[in-house]
Amino acid sequence: MRDAVQTTGVTFVDPIAANWFDQNPINIAPDGVHPTDAGHAVIAERLFQPFIDALRTVAPPHTP
Repeated sequence: MRDAVQTTGVTFVDPIAANWFDQNPINIAPDGVHPTDAGHAVIAERLFQPFIDALRTVAPPHTP
């Protein structure tokens, strides 16, 4: 997926490669793959700023 995204110029964020979950195993379900509710909260918190930054590249804030 990373390779496909890079050809488009879109920002790719990889929570696994960034080790978002290694510090607290409570963020990953017992299956070892899927995030728990706490893990989803980590994803939302950490994706917020990159998401806003990406939006600003296509639609800069309006200043009167």
